[in-house]
Amino acid sequence: MIRLLAIVVFSFFSATSALSADLDWKWSKADTALQLTWTTMHVLDWSQTRKIAKEPERFWERNSIMGKHPSVDKVDVIFAMSAILDVAIARMLPRPYRTYFQIVSIGATGYCVTINFSIGLGGGDWF
Repeated sequence: MIRLLAIVVFSFFSATSALSADLDWKWSKADTALQLTWTTMHVLDWSQTRKIAKEPERFWERNSIMGKHPSVDKVDVIFAMSAILDVAIARMLPRPYRTYFQIVSIGATGYCVTINFSIGLGGGDWF
């Protein structure tokens, strides 16, 4: 998955390098608000996933990268790395692609958080 994402990002930059003068690379307050929204949801999803890891008799993980019953350490490493990767990708993308990326990230994470609430995970391990 990470390799595929890296290939997509590399391909995007290769295809748009000739157009770079026409792209808006400035980071705005709206970009910060979107990124903070995603980060908040990501931390909530992280907390919920830690609870899944701590209660394998009640819950299982649907993310195939983590496996059905990941350890708390594995959850922490994957979520920390994905947080860094998401911010890095958002910082590298020009507008409007950055906005699209941030909105898709918020939607995907929101979906996961909603599913987690629906199965009784609440705020997870930290909240």
